[in-house]
Amino acid sequence: MKKAIRDHGNGIFLLDGFPRSSDNIEAWDEEIGSTVNIRNMIYFECSEKVMEERLLSRAKTSGRADDNPETIKKRFKTFTDDTKPILARYEKEGIVLKVNAERAVDEVYKDLKAQLVAKGFNAK
Repeated sequence: MKKAIRDHGNGIFLLDGFPRSSDNIEAWDEEIGSTVNIRNMIYFECSEKVMEERLLSRAKTSGRADDNPETIKKRFKTFTDDTKPILARYEKEGIVLKVNAERAVDEVYKDLKAQLVAKGFNAK
C-alpha cells in the first residue's frame, strides 16, 4: 500500500476493509501511519439480521461457498472481536462517517456522498 500511495502522487485513496484487526493497525502505524493523513473512516451500519439476509440472498447466485449461515456467524464474531476496536479508535479521533446501510442503495449513496462533500471531498 505504501508503494501504491507513493507511486500515485500521494492522492486520495479508499481502502476497502482495511484495517480490520489490531495486527493490521499496528503494521499500518509502523509502516505508513505518520506519512499519510487519514481523513475519514466510512462505517456502513447494518444489523446482523439484514446482513445475513443479504448474504444468503447473494449465495443463490454468487457461487461462493462461504455465503452460508455458519460462516456468516463466524464473520460477525470476527468483526465484533477484531474490527470493532479499530472502529472505536477512529471514533475517538472523530473521523468516522456512519451511514445507515439498511436502506436502498441509492439512499445509502446519497447519504455517503453528502457526508463526503461536507468533509471537503469533490462530488463527481
